[in-house]
This record gives sequence, structure tokens and C-alpha cells, in this order.
Amino acid sequence: MFLKHCLVILALALAAGCAARADDQLSKVHPGMTPAQVSKALGEPEKIKRVRFPGHKRDYLVLEYTMIPETPA
Repeated sequence: MFLKHCLVILALALAAGCAARADDQLSKVHPGMTPAQVSKALGEPEKIKRVRFPGHKRDYLVLEYTMIPETPA
């Protein structure tokens, strides 16, 4: 369960600062979703990797997306 929450938090962090389109996309992602559900909602990620965050004893699966605003900021 914690892994899924980290995945959602990371997806939100990666898209921080993007315009409305990214907000619309991220509204499809919710805590508790599996990586397959996130991929279905947002499309295939650009990268999938395992990451060990400082202070954690295990690796986490991270799906990376680049969200581009429809209108340049």
C-alpha cells in the first residue's frame, strides 16, 4: 500500500508546475492504484525504474512521465 502511495506522490511531483492539461491528467490518479492502473490512466510511462528513497529499506517502482502544458507558461 505504501508503494502505491509513493507512486502517486511521485507522479504528482513530476508534474508540478505544469498547466491545466497536466492537472486534468493527474486527476485520474488516486492513492491505491496499481502501476497498471496508472499506466492505463496516463498512458505508457517514459521510464520505469526502481528507486530506494533515503531512509527506506526497500526499493520502489517509479513510473516517469513528462507532462507538457498545452499553452506555454
